[in-house]
Amino acid sequence: MSNKQSVDFEKEQKDIVSALGLGTEVSCFIDEKPRVAYPITLKDYPEFVRAISTINPMNIAQSFFVDNGEGLKNAISMTFGAEAVEEILENVDASNFEEFVKKMFEINGLVLSNDKNLDKDKKK
Repeated sequence: MSNKQSVDFEKEQKDIVSALGLGTEVSCFIDEKPRVAYPITLKDYPEFVRAISTINPMNIAQSFFVDNGEGLKNAISMTFGAEAVEEILENVDASNFEEFVKKMFEINGLVLSNDKNLDKDKKK
């Protein structure tokens, strides 16, 4: 299998796992203990979008400053389950926050772009 076929197969496999609502292990935590995350349902998507609207994936402090971390806590709860929120927050800090948020978003079908020019108007 070529590298492109392998990448396509992995993407297709992730899409199927997400569509079926199956859990995905996330292992970017300080204690190195993986945790299972589940994609949100379409019914919960508007609530998830509201929750993540206060999250700055590059800055953990700002994500807590805006609303005392309620948006972040709600997004974690919806993805990992309410019982996991405190344990996850104890195992996420500035060193792994960006990776954690990217994985949480990816599991829920959102991909953060690294292109800083996407938001700027292209004026001629």
